[in-house]
Amino acid sequence: MKLLHLLAIICFTGCHPLFCNWGLGYEQLTTRPANEEIIGKYQLTEKSIDFLEDRDFTADEYSLTLSDGGQFKFKNGPDLIFNSWGTTSQTLLDKQGKWSVSCGDSYDCVIELEGICVVPLAEKDGNLAILITIGDGDECNGIVYEKK
Repeated sequence: MKLLHLLAIICFTGCHPLFCNWGLGYEQLTTRPANEEIIGKYQLTEKSIDFLEDRDFTADEYSLTLSDGGQFKFKNGPDLIFNSWGTTSQTLLDKQGKWSVSCGDSYDCVIELEGICVVPLAEKDGNLAILITIGDGDECNGIVYEKK
């Protein structure tokens, strides 16, 4: 009984939970897709929009477009994704820059949105997705842009 109690304490007393539900069902890619598959328009999932609305964000459209030639553009990007602390003044921003995807032997595929984040490139139900953690990862907050 003491051993079981000790194992429960070890497993459930960390800063980080075993999983974060905002990213459930997404599998990080291990092989880089062709650029033709990656480029296109990504939109926030309904769950991500609900997360933002709970934080007083409202917009008709939230999108991230990845263009050929390595350019990205956020339309109505919530300001809390543009800083590592996840702080916000409830501002929606249009930002642009360069993107790139890399996959390595010691790590799965990530997408870099230059000057903003390096995050997993994932897939769910055949749709590519970009999973962006909001603030401290231990708080388990994030949003997902899915390719439509």
